[in-house]
Amino acid sequence: MFSATPLAPMVDESGVFDPQSTDPLQIEFSQPASVTPDDTDNQSVRSMDLGIRLELVFVDSGVEDHQRLIDDLLAGNRDTDLEIYLLDGSRDGIDQVSEILADYDNVNAIHILSHGNDAQLRLGSSTVTSDNLSGYAGELAQWRSSLADNADLLLYGCELAETDAGVTMMEALAELTGADVAASIDDTGHESLGGDWDLEYASGVIDTMSLFSQSTSTNWLGILATPELAPSFETLVNVNTAGVQTTPGMGATSIAVDGAGNSIVVWVDESGADGNGHGIFARRFDV
Repeated sequence: MFSATPLAPMVDESGVFDPQSTDPLQIEFSQPASVTPDDTDNQSVRSMDLGIRLELVFVDSGVEDHQRLIDDLLAGNRDTDLEIYLLDGSRDGIDQVSEILADYDNVNAIHILSHGNDAQLRLGSSTVTSDNLSGYAGELAQWRSSLADNADLLLYGCELAETDAGVTMMEALAELTGADVAASIDDTGHESLGGDWDLEYASGVIDTMSLFSQSTSTNWLGILATPELAPSFETLVNVNTAGVQTTPGMGATSIAVDGAGNSIVVWVDESGADGNGHGIFARRFDV
C-alpha cells in the first residue's frame, strides 16, 4: 500500500509539488498491511522490527519528466518497500540527502536517480565530481550512521564509472560512506535511446536489485546523461575592424541560439587573427 506523505507543507490541495519549495518532498512510501498509520512515525524502527528492508530512493527534479519515471518505478516495484524523495533543484543535493538520512537508521539501500557522466554526478544544484568530492567528505562520512551493515548505494547516472577517473570516484564514495557502490559504465535509461538499467560496476557485494530491468515496462522515454556541449571549431568572422562595438553591460562576448537549438558564442580577440587589431570569432556548441 502506498501513501503520499510530504515532509513539509509543500504540496497544494491538488497534490501538485510546489517548485518554489526549498525542501525535498517525500512522494511515496510503501507501508506493510500489518502496520497501522499510527505506527509510521519512525519508519526506520518499523522496518528493523519487522525484519524488512528499508530502501530510500532520491529522484533529482532536474530529470526530465520525473513524475513519469516515478510512476514507472512504483509500478515495477509493488512488492518492494521504498521511500521516495524528490530533490529540490535549487539546493545542493548532498545537503538534502544528508538532512533526510539524519532521521533514519539501518537503511539497507540508497538509490539515486539523477543525471551523470564520467566521474560527474548531478544532484540538486550541485555537480559532484572527482575534483570536488573531498569537499563533501565530512557529510558523506556522516551517512555511515544512518546505514545498515553491508548497505548499498546505487547510482543510476550515465557512465559514472566509465573510465579510471569514474572508478576512482566510486571507490572514494564507498570508502567515505561505508556502502557498497553500484554504478553504470554506459547509458542508463530507455532501450530505444541506447540505454539500459544495468549497473555494471560494483565496489563490494551488491545485495540490492536495480529498480528497473529490461523486462520492466517503462513509459519514461529518456536517459540519465548530463547534457553536454559539443563545440564546433571556432570560425574567424572578421579581422578588418576599425573599432570594437559591444552592447553596454554585456562585454565583448555574446551568445545566441540558432534554429536547431545550438548555442553560438561570439567574442572579440584583441590580438586579431594576425596579432594586430581585433578579431571577431564565433563558435557553435551543439547541444
